[in-house]
Amino acid sequence: MPQISIIITAYNVQDYIANAILSALNQHSVRTEIIVIVDGATDRTSDIVKELQLEYPHLHVLIKANG
Repeated sequence: MPQISIIITAYNVQDYIANAILSALNQHSVRTEIIVIVDGATDRTSDIVKELQLEYPHLHVLIKANG
């Protein structure tokens, strides 16, 4: 069970989302889970997050319509 959960919300941030997620994943001092909520992005944000999810099993992704 993770000690902390980091929640990242994302909307059209394809240029920044990978760096934000990788920064959160590099928190080695505690067991961490990262939850990314993609809120109706119309750029490549969803694709980038899905690619990272394949590499990191403790990265959880929710893709939803903007709201």
